[in-house]
Amino acid sequence: MVTRRRLHLLLMVRVTCDAAGHVVELSLPGAGLSGKLDAFDFAASPNLTKLNLKNNSLVGAIPYRLCKLPSIAWLDLGSNYLTNPDYSRLSPMPALEYMSVSRNKLNGAFPQFILSCTNLIFLDLSKNAFNGPIPDLLAKMTPNLVHLNLSSNMFSGTIPRSLAQLSKLLELRLRSNIFSGGFPEMLTTMSTLQVFTLGNNSLSGSMPMGIGNLTSLQVLGLTNNNFTGPLPMSIGKMKHLRAFHLFNNNLNGAIPPAVGNMTALQQLFLGNNNLNGTIPLEIGNMTALRQLDLRNNQLEGEVPATITLLQNLNYLALGTNRFTGTIPLDLGRRQTHNLIGLANNSFYGELPQGLCRSFTLEVLALNNNNLSGTLPSCIRNCSNLQSLRLRQNHLSGNIPQILGVHSNLTVLDVSKNQFSGTLPPTFCHILLF
Repeated sequence: MVTRRRLHLLLMVRVTCDAAGHVVELSLPGAGLSGKLDAFDFAASPNLTKLNLKNNSLVGAIPYRLCKLPSIAWLDLGSNYLTNPDYSRLSPMPALEYMSVSRNKLNGAFPQFILSCTNLIFLDLSKNAFNGPIPDLLAKMTPNLVHLNLSSNMFSGTIPRSLAQLSKLLELRLRSNIFSGGFPEMLTTMSTLQVFTLGNNSLSGSMPMGIGNLTSLQVLGLTNNNFTGPLPMSIGKMKHLRAFHLFNNNLNGAIPPAVGNMTALQQLFLGNNNLNGTIPLEIGNMTALRQLDLRNNQLEGEVPATITLLQNLNYLALGTNRFTGTIPLDLGRRQTHNLIGLANNSFYGELPQGLCRSFTLEVLALNNNNLSGTLPSCIRNCSNLQSLRLRQNHLSGNIPQILGVHSNLTVLDVSKNQFSGTLPPTFCHILLF
């Protein structure tokens, strides 16, 4: 009888042979393999073009005899526990086009033998412990690269300007390393680049005006660096951008109205900076926007009513700024918010009655403002509500009439308001402030 697990493994195992009966493809991802690759008889498979052993429990050094497979074009050893091969015995692999050794226990400098794999299209060394600089010759020796992922290692130094020579590159992932220096301005000439991630490094300096030349870019990740200066006006030219992450830098100046041209953008994370000025009215043009994070800046003025035009917005974080005025009347009427964070500002007036009209709200943080009036009745029907922070306002009303049916609520702070009533016994498990 074939068990469910055995059937699952059989579906994952793929052995392909050519007309002469030679094995040309061997795919065993997630097949529960263990032990060392030394046990594999490479000499018996001279026609092998694809070897996929990712997501297993293989250990030991990557055998140098892999290089003896003259036709190998696809090699995926990712998500195992493999260690460094004897690099001195590795030879060129001219047919290799796809190579992934991500999520292993490899370390040391960038493997020089990769520079002899001149037909590489896909290279993934992520989530290991490689260190030192990226070889300046990488672009020259592997000119066909389309995907380069060196994330989550300990690579250091400056990012080579020569990477701009990779004219076919679509994805460049360098996040979570120790790169320093400024934003590599030469890379802004790579107009075909679609994904560019540099987050969690030690990069500094201002963002180049030429960043707007990356017109094919869909993901730009620059979070957790030390970038300074204003956001370039040219960012409005990146009309295909879907995710723009600049959280936790030292940017200053105003948010340029040109952001309104980024109509495909779904995530805009500019929190934990020193941005000032107001939110531009043009933000209402960003109709694809789902997540907007501007918290922990020095933004001021009123939140523009145009923000209520963003019907796809489900995450709004504007806390710890200098906003004032009333909360836009229609906020929540058109959107299905999961999180609304407006804490630590100077908002006043009553809460919009449609704030939670979709009943999807999970987190509502309005603490430390000057809000008054009663809570919207729709809060009672937000069954997924997990955190409600209302401290230090002038809100009033009967608490039991609004709360008490929220089984997922774990954080509640209604102190320093004018509420009345007694909390029901069901609130005993909640973290009260």
